[in-house]
Amino acid sequence: MKHAKILSTLLLAILIIISSNACSKGKSPVEPVIDNAPDISQDTPSSFGTESDNRNVLCVYDCVIDPVTKTFTIEPANRSADYHFPLTQLYPNVLQITGYGWTPNFWADIKLVHPFPGSGIDGFDPRVIAILPANPGVSMNYPELYVFANNSVLLNPDGYTRLHDILNVVGNANPFVAYFKDQPYRVWSSFYETQETKRWDMDISGFGGPISFSLVVDVSTHFPSVPQHIVDNAPEPVQLDIEVSGGLRDNGGTADVEVTVLDWQGLSSIGAVAVEAPDFFTGIVNLEYSDTGPEPNEYIFRGTISNDYLAPSGEYNILFAAWDQQTGIYIYDETKVTVDEEIILNPIDITPVNFDGYAYSVYISLGYAYVATFEYGLQIIDIDPPESAYLINTIETIGITNDVHVYGDYAYVTSGYSRLDIVAINPPESAYIVSSVDTPGAQGVYISNGYAYVAAGGYNRGLQIIDIDPPESAYIVNSVDTPGSAVDVYISNGYAYVADYGSGLQIVDIDPPESAYIISSIVTPEGGYDISVSDDYAYVADGGSGLQIIDILSPDFPFHVSSLNTPGSAVGVYISNGYAYIADYGSGLQIVDIARPSYPHIVGGLNTHGNANNVYVSDGYAYIADGEDGLRIIDLW
Repeated sequence: MKHAKILSTLLLAILIIISSNACSKGKSPVEPVIDNAPDISQDTPSSFGTESDNRNVLCVYDCVIDPVTKTFTIEPANRSADYHFPLTQLYPNVLQITGYGWTPNFWADIKLVHPFPGSGIDGFDPRVIAILPANPGVSMNYPELYVFANNSVLLNPDGYTRLHDILNVVGNANPFVAYFKDQPYRVWSSFYETQETKRWDMDISGFGGPISFSLVVDVSTHFPSVPQHIVDNAPEPVQLDIEVSGGLRDNGGTADVEVTVLDWQGLSSIGAVAVEAPDFFTGIVNLEYSDTGPEPNEYIFRGTISNDYLAPSGEYNILFAAWDQQTGIYIYDETKVTVDEEIILNPIDITPVNFDGYAYSVYISLGYAYVATFEYGLQIIDIDPPESAYLINTIETIGITNDVHVYGDYAYVTSGYSRLDIVAINPPESAYIVSSVDTPGAQGVYISNGYAYVAAGGYNRGLQIIDIDPPESAYIVNSVDTPGSAVDVYISNGYAYVADYGSGLQIVDIDPPESAYIISSIVTPEGGYDISVSDDYAYVADGGSGLQIIDILSPDFPFHVSSLNTPGSAVGVYISNGYAYIADYGSGLQIVDIARPSYPHIVGGLNTHGNANNVYVSDGYAYIADGEDGLRIIDLW
């Protein structure tokens, strides 16, 4: 149960407190290497820590320099409720002012005190981050600390403060990092070194009024402090439970991200959940709210990230931030993700015998291949195991069987360009036609939620919607005329995606089916022969124009993402586990890596003996309706 992990998780969590003057405070994550980061010091590492050496906020201070009254104040940040990690309550005197003045620049001697002096506790690597609001009249110079900043851009010498600016917490900020010793990762034992002082020097000439900023002290996580128990009505999100799928590869790729936020205040309190991964992409990715979690007060946010920079294979850290919009407080956390090497597939034809008949389409279900053929109707082939596949039954239809879709105990077959045949297939050896529905022009078929959706070709019938509950009494409940010739259809999330040869992709709102209507369309070069949908993309097999990839995140506004020319003519497409399997007619099977939809590329293929019309992938095998060569079975691995 996720709540049982709260105490251990909070030891690694980052609590960012946004002060009343809108300045930022932050915990430092383990930092990935950033090639374009400013080189501020030979002692400033490009990557902090290891898996067991993360960093935590120790304390947060609000600071004000007033050049008019010549005053300088530093005090722990105030909160109306206890911190879940007891920061300033336990460590109110970690930072102290021992002196300040103007000569003529503002200078201050700030002392860092060991939080447990004399205890013998070590493992501390103390560091102070100052985060200042940008102002044209402010400049800073810290030559002895190897730190510099300017006033117009956000400096990220170590990457720890990027999210503050990107999420518009303080607008354009001037963060700088100052070590209290020149050697990071040192052990700061309370027996030997209990305090250190550094002088900071600021040129604030031209800055008329007080300058407010924040000081954040962070240390390694080896100290033994125990977080407080979580209480009701906590003033910020208190836990992020992070899951990142595989899919990132050194040639690109995408990964699904899911973050479960525990927040006692409710969903309305969560203003944003963001992901930052500077090794993979610029800026941040905002996750979208999806649904509630399995436990009370849990809210799930989802999205995807991509390896746009083609980071090489290896392990990387990515940073997460959940923002409480009511209090302006952030909680940060991070996780490790792996980038894998590109996989090159080497498919092998293992078809045990030649199957008679010109194969148009194939569907796999429960150890059987259902093959739509030119002259033999529907063939049912036992493929358990694939290496010993054999024909067990043939169901005659009135003519060419164009397509087949299996759902439950029935196979739905478009036959003779004129009707939908519904075939009882339990058991397959005794399959028979139980009913038929006239659908002139019938070609592609897809079954969803008690309806059969038939792409009815060029007879001005477009998309035919048939009630198949029960199958024995099926009847047409609606039809939606399409501009071109509807040849295939795919159903997803209340929409029918129609490959409408001559008019590209037509998107039909089918909720409810009785009131279906076209809501949008997008032209493809050849109009489309076959279609498959996965996640937020439609993949169109577009003949001589290869594979067309369409963004359908908003079905009302689809747009073209990318395309890939294939060696032959793409007439069939099947999506599985980050790959598009293309029936490429005269060039057999082509396998396309679509982990990064904007960068599809062929990673394998096999030239079959016939003309590949359609493909279905199941359990590591590709089943190809290979025209005059019948069904071909391909071992993909």
